[in-house]
Amino acid sequence: MSSYIDFECKFNEENGMGLYEEVEYPDSGGKKYLRSFQFKKINDSISIMGIEITNYCAEFYYDMSVEIPEEIMGLPVVSIAQSASGMTSSDVCITSVKFPKTLKYIDDCAFLDMCEFDEVEIPKTVERIGEHAFGYICYLDADKNEVYEKLEDFVIVCAPGSAAEEYAKQNGFETKPLAE
Repeated sequence: MSSYIDFECKFNEENGMGLYEEVEYPDSGGKKYLRSFQFKKINDSISIMGIEITNYCAEFYYDMSVEIPEEIMGLPVVSIAQSASGMTSSDVCITSVKFPKTLKYIDDCAFLDMCEFDEVEIPKTVERIGEHAFGYICYLDADKNEVYEKLEDFVIVCAPGSAAEEYAKQNGFETKPLAE
């Protein structure tokens, strides 16, 4: 028997919440979790509420990248909720993210404090990006006020005229054209 990767989906009909987990089943038996996505079913679509990457994921893939699934339970993933990356433990830092072409909304602070990001590619299907969604870290000043600090040399790869280009302009980020 050889090692293999599979996704497990757990869903609670009552509250519309679920967990979509990437699992490795190693030759040695048992199972090891790599990545998981906490989600909420909203009408006929899915919103990613949280993203978690385990330390084991880095051992398996040699990086901490995330690929958001296009669909869960046969429904399109259309949004990333506020502070979704906050589920990942402080000793694990997401290095890159790949978004599905089904994505329409990225909420405030969705990928705040992802200091290992230096570039993000955002599909032209995205219609709205919230404040501080990318390219910022946050800390508390001496008076315990939140301070958002822009990451140096952060680049957004996007289509001309897109919501991503507008976000880049509003926040003073460099852009690169999205490959068609």
